Amino acid sequence: MRGSTKFLFCLLCLSIGLAGCTMSPAELGLGQSIKPDKHPFLIPANATNAQKGQIHYKNGSYGLAEKAFRAAVEKEPSNAEAWLGLAASYDRLGRFDHAHRSYNRVIRLVGYTPTLLNNLGYHYYLQGNNQSALQTLERAHQGAPTNKHILNNLALVRESAELKRSTARESQG
Repeated sequence: MRGSTKFLFCLLCLSIGLAGCTMSPAELGLGQSIKPDKHPFLIPANATNAQKGQIHYKNGSYGLAEKAFRAAVEKEPSNAEAWLGLAASYDRLGRFDHAHRSYNRVIRLVGYTPTLLNNLGYHYYLQGNNQSALQTLERAHQGAPTNKHILNNLALVRESAELKRSTARESQG
């Protein structure tokens, strides 16, 4: 009797747990390859550290992204994309000194690409340095005039600068 009671209890727990689950096996990613953009919190088992970092970053898990990108650059120090992800993660965590060192590493590896300049411009913006942000983003824009990320960041910095100017005028007048 004791064994059948345990069995019934386990069966009850299982049915209660499944009653709250409204996703089909296909929606859970069972029996198919998992695509991070469809299931952002599921990371494929064979993902590299850099790929894990990208997924965590896209999900706003900047601490986990930093950890994954750091592991990626430790394993492969010439991986500029991982260094750039590490720098961006540090920016989001407010660790600007670490971010700056990581950006310098990217510069040594690939130079001043529009993507690097965009991220570096945003780095300056996050620190409140709108003048450096604007100059850097304008350089990025020259290299990639249709890049939507650069255009968005330029608009953000220009709007922020205009807001500061209008606030300063109001406080003087």
